[in-house]
Amino acid sequence: MYTMARKARRVGRAKVISLIIDRLALVLFERISRSLVRMLELEPALLRAGIDTYPVLYVARALVYSVLTLIFILILALAIFSILQLSLILRMVVILIPFLVSTFIFVGYLMYPTSKASSRAIGVESELPFFAAYLSTMARGGLAPEKVIERITKLKIFKYIREEAQRIMRDVRMFGKDILTAIENNAYFHPSRRYRDFLLGYVTTVRTGGDVLHYLELRTQDLFREEAENLKLIAEKVGLFVEAYIAIAVVATLSLYVFFVVSAILPAAGTVFGGLSGMILYSLVGLPLITLMILMFVDSSQPKTPITNREPYMWFIVTAPIGMLVGLTFFTTMGGTEIILGLKEIGFRHIALTATSLILALSIASSGPTYSYFKIKSLESRLHHHVANFLRDLAEVRKTGLSPEKSIITLAERDYGTFTPIIKKAAGALALGVNLGRAVRNAVRGYRDWLVLSALRLLVDAVEFGGGSPEILDSIARYFRALAEFRDELRKRLRPYATMLYFGAVLLAVSSILTIVTLGGSLVGSGITGGPIVGIKMGVTPQDMATLLLVTVTGAIISAWLMGLVIGKIQELSTAAGFVHTIILVLLTAAVSVLVTMTGVGRVIPP
Repeated sequence: MYTMARKARRVGRAKVISLIIDRLALVLFERISRSLVRMLELEPALLRAGIDTYPVLYVARALVYSVLTLIFILILALAIFSILQLSLILRMVVILIPFLVSTFIFVGYLMYPTSKASSRAIGVESELPFFAAYLSTMARGGLAPEKVIERITKLKIFKYIREEAQRIMRDVRMFGKDILTAIENNAYFHPSRRYRDFLLGYVTTVRTGGDVLHYLELRTQDLFREEAENLKLIAEKVGLFVEAYIAIAVVATLSLYVFFVVSAILPAAGTVFGGLSGMILYSLVGLPLITLMILMFVDSSQPKTPITNREPYMWFIVTAPIGMLVGLTFFTTMGGTEIILGLKEIGFRHIALTATSLILALSIASSGPTYSYFKIKSLESRLHHHVANFLRDLAEVRKTGLSPEKSIITLAERDYGTFTPIIKKAAGALALGVNLGRAVRNAVRGYRDWLVLSALRLLVDAVEFGGGSPEILDSIARYFRALAEFRDELRKRLRPYATMLYFGAVLLAVSSILTIVTLGGSLVGSGITGGPIVGIKMGVTPQDMATLLLVTVTGAIISAWLMGLVIGKIQELSTAAGFVHTIILVLLTAAVSVLVTMTGVGRVIPP
């Protein structure tokens, strides 16, 4: 109770401070905010984003936060001037930083509604086909629109659609609007064209007394066709990302590595972007960041689901520190401190040691998520296919006149692969008199597949609110099979790009190392030697080449590990699946890197 009271007091103080800042913002900037709202047309942008804030207050907040940030950073800048004696250029830079930060905050506030509207549209469209199927099924069961929307506000299988339903019910309960007007208002300013057209057409059909069920059936079929086209566009977009990544990771890397090696023997090597410093910056920072960016782009382009299985990531939190500790222990025990302290010249032995240490660290880090993923995979292998067959059979058995519950108990005797344990648990509970909703909820405990949970939720609601007629069950089976086929089709379209990334990872390691070995061998063999990598003298030594190769092999292995995550995201639509590929790619890349590096032993680098 004491903790709750303290938390309530903190929330109360935060609200008071927020109200004071809002009042100050309106007093100081209300006039200019009104002008900016009209000029930037901010009000419709806030409506599309779903931000329930008075537009003038929103802009006034942006201005007051920008001004407060400017004042705070200027005070820090003056404090720096009083402590340090800076040159004129540095003083100008320090003075410019507060204005730049303040401008970024203000521009960020103005751009946020556009970004929020885009994410709102993408999220709703990812759930829209199933929402249309749910609405169509409930309408076939005779449920009123208000009851359907109210039901959706409580369903965890929806995330973005649930938020829209909550906005609709807020207008009904708090502002006294009728359900059709609330739906119309929600759809009219929505950023998703598909969602807007679907709901506005639904409202028009209800008001004009049209055949609502016929409209929902037709529009649901149209949405499924659009979803099929959308999945093709997703596959093409991911393909562009993969092709661009391979071009950058292989072609650009080769060009940069030639520059790094050549700059090692020129006076330009003294710059931060040349020689060993540039090699380290690009291999260990730049290339991994590019891979992470590609992972983010692929993730943003793929359909989202409101339910995700976080177990593999929790395993990663446990095994990652263990892997780092084992890898570091092996590295130091086997003489890796010689590299760090510079006690001995770097040779092939040190490169092999570094590669082995990285293999241990990264493989152990990925082992926990890999175990978790395979456990989930064994539970949910071909689950969509089995659920589709079950729903089809359920509709057929229901036509014999058995109740939905009796039909499920009858089907529990059949084999539906990985779905069989769920059916048997649900049937056993139904035989004991447990209601269908509770029986299914207990049976699917531990499963995190959104499509399966959505289909079973729709089945339960169709039985509870619509009687579970054969027509309703048949439509559920048809909708679910279509959704499952869309997912399978997307995986098939993306699978070749995952194979491309495997070749890209190996090609990156082989081509980079061969470039350094070949170019370094010609330079060392020509007798042009004698200077350090970062220095003003010209020259390159075998030791310099060994250092460059060490950095290259390290960067290639780290990039291969990250690339494995991208492959999992592409092939299985899940980053967790990528941990399996990370282990394979790390072992493959390390082996290839060490084998190719051996070609330079004795000619380019010491053994």
